[in-house]
Amino acid sequence: MQKRHTTCRNSLARSVFVAISCLMTVMIAAAADETAVRDLPIEIVTKLAAEIYRQDTYAAEATDLLLQGPGGPSALESEGVRGLWVVTGNDREVIRFVREAPDGFTAAYDVTFLPDQRPVVSRVKNPRLSEAELAQLRARQLARRQVSQPCAQQYNTVALPDGSSGNLLIYALAATDDPNLVLIGGHYRITVSGDGRSVRLVEKLSKSCLALKKNEVPRGGKLSALLATHVVSEFPLETHGYLSLLHKQPLYIRTKKGMWKVDAGEFTLVEQR
Repeated sequence: MQKRHTTCRNSLARSVFVAISCLMTVMIAAAADETAVRDLPIEIVTKLAAEIYRQDTYAAEATDLLLQGPGGPSALESEGVRGLWVVTGNDREVIRFVREAPDGFTAAYDVTFLPDQRPVVSRVKNPRLSEAELAQLRARQLARRQVSQPCAQQYNTVALPDGSSGNLLIYALAATDDPNLVLIGGHYRITVSGDGRSVRLVEKLSKSCLALKKNEVPRGGKLSALLATHVVSEFPLETHGYLSLLHKQPLYIRTKKGMWKVDAGEFTLVEQR
């Protein structure tokens, strides 16, 4: 089941460094021969970060609601309900949980979110999944198998359309139950064909399993931001924006281009190299 990550000018840049000098700073070592991650335009990265956070938030809340039902996790386990879910809907958000059977997957439960209403948990009357839903499930399963160097016991997946290419972008996100742990490293961006049957590209979004602790500050100090160096691409990534939204915490990400402030999913270059 889904687990949350608990989940300018030079003068301004110098003041930033002073403000965060008491914070944990972790450098990610770079290997000169490793292929760089694709750099996407910052406006696209911003939109992707917001969409990853939106889907992850709905999925986590839906999982919590489903686990609170009669019988709890053991009943769901006996039914064969797995942590694979599909996001559907237009004017509503529907998180669909599926049941794994010997002959394949079928729909099991829906958690429906409507504006200004309580979420509704319901059994699916027609268990047959559409081809689009099956494609997304296949893509998620395929993407999980591409995590060659896991940084967490649990990985959550988010599926997004890859522009007009017809492919799917699957994000494999390292997850933790510790609300003080910010998993900067360990995430993957995997491009999968639209039918969910073949991998087009695997991008490991960090060099190492970088994790920062929000509660490790000097006595009497106050955490104002977290700082990390990012070397696999020249610009910060959508996972940085997602983490700033998830943890309600500004991040400062140093790249080859300079120092970036990532706050509430927005990216600002505060010092250019």
